[in-house]
Amino acid sequence: MNKRSMLAMILAVLIGLVCALGMCVQRNAIENESTTVEQAMDYDAIVVMARNDGYDLDTALQMCRDAGVTSFTIYDTTLNKLTQRGELSLVTKLGADLYYPQFGITDKSYDYYLIGKPQNQKDLYFDEVVSDLKARLGDDKVKIMSHGPYRIAGIQGVMPGLGDVNLGILSADAKTISDHGFHVILRPTNYSNPTKEQIAHFFDRVDQIKNVSGIMFVGKEVLGYTPVDAERKTMLDYTADNLNERDIPFYMIESVNQLQYNQQDGMYDLAGLVHYRTARVYAMAKEELEKITPEEAAMRFYISDLERNARVNLYPLYKKPLHGMNLTQTNLSYVKLVSQKLTDRGYTLGRASIMPSYYPNRLLLAITAAAAACGFVFVLNLLIPLSDRKNYILMALGIVCAVIGAIVAKGALFLQVWAIGCATVAPTAAILLALDHWKKMKI
Repeated sequence: MNKRSMLAMILAVLIGLVCALGMCVQRNAIENESTTVEQAMDYDAIVVMARNDGYDLDTALQMCRDAGVTSFTIYDTTLNKLTQRGELSLVTKLGADLYYPQFGITDKSYDYYLIGKPQNQKDLYFDEVVSDLKARLGDDKVKIMSHGPYRIAGIQGVMPGLGDVNLGILSADAKTISDHGFHVILRPTNYSNPTKEQIAHFFDRVDQIKNVSGIMFVGKEVLGYTPVDAERKTMLDYTADNLNERDIPFYMIESVNQLQYNQQDGMYDLAGLVHYRTARVYAMAKEELEKITPEEAAMRFYISDLERNARVNLYPLYKKPLHGMNLTQTNLSYVKLVSQKLTDRGYTLGRASIMPSYYPNRLLLAITAAAAACGFVFVLNLLIPLSDRKNYILMALGIVCAVIGAIVAKGALFLQVWAIGCATVAPTAAILLALDHWKKMKI
């Protein structure tokens, strides 16, 4: 009763298959040209870990290079970090009076005093830290009061919050990374109420850093995002213009469910403003890493690069060493395993490939979608046989919906709905046809 319409549906599906294969070839060509994966680790974490294991900086960085690490992430510094490293000193008002009278501090209106290296020594941090403090806290809360041979700045604030205020990315640390031949991935935190002057201050610092490969924001907002609706677009436009001017791509961290990205306010708007010069980052949670072996961790990173086109691997660190290895060796062992798997597969390690924006040909997409609609009607007939007339009507309606959706619809929702439909009806059709075949056989 429906032989002709069923043959028409099969023919339509075959035509759609040819068009789909054509789009697959296009997509495959783009992916084959974008096979450079960036291997990244946290610079501060590596330095601290290596020191605890008895390695100097040069040795630790060479070990990272041998393992396949190509880049280091660098975050905003804090006063706590700098004082713990011994780069600067922070003394209270009382401490300055009792223990450091030689500083000659006469202005006692500040809560803390930042002490840098003597004037006759090179100080890589003092000026940048003072500049960042003014940008974060305001000019009225920070004042340079260097006296004689000493570098001194007064700060108004309250501990412990003051010690944890995100300041800025220090160019001296970034220079150490780039001088050793690695790329630098910037990880800034947004300002509380960002202004163009603050954003410009950040990018002025960026201009002093070499080998910047990308930017990856920390926190719940991208740089420049503001809760003020009227100012938001202007600020994001300003951030995007600075990124585009410096050719810095936007690295977006994949979410746990692997379908989207870790949500940050303004991220999708910014991605569009930088013309989708973005890369997918795979970053496993530290808690998850502790539950699995280095071999399994390496496989997860490798599969993410292979199947989901992650082009930046951001490696967390194990907290406990494996038997027979120290902590540095333990962490670099699984990074090296990923590097070997990637290079064996034909990937290269370096600055992440930025895939060009790819949109399938609308005509091919419309034909493929229309063929899929005919496939849906075909499966319906395997369950409930209909007359040719009814089938032609359903096919016509399906083709109209498919063509309109492929040409008019924006975003991925239409493609996702049609893909779910194909993923459902294709195996259903295969099983039903197999059952019909075996029913006719004499067993």
